Amino acid sequence: MKLLSRVGDDIAKLRQDVRTLITHTTHETIPHGANELADLTKAGLTASGAYAASRLRALKEYENSRRSAELLGSAILLGALGYGIYAWMKCRCEKQRSCARELEEPSLHD
Repeated sequence: MKLLSRVGDDIAKLRQDVRTLITHTTHETIPHGANELADLTKAGLTASGAYAASRLRALKEYENSRRSAELLGSAILLGALGYGIYAWMKCRCEKQRSCARELEEPSLHD
């Protein structure tokens, strides 16, 4: 009987230790761990937000410089196209004038 009594006492002590462990875990460890996890999450979100904002600023700067380059390229292209049309029309007009002069001048063979 003595052995059975000692086993019962050991089981009671084990139950008490398990209760103490569960109480400590639920009141101390889990809340502290959750708080640490929440702090890490907040820090991560803050860092991610700062990174995203810096990338957006860099993208806007890139877009502005790209837009300027596009406008400059378009202006050069339009200028070249306009000069080409002007040169072609000028050449055409000069040909028409020379043809008109030939028609107006009396030929020496007549």
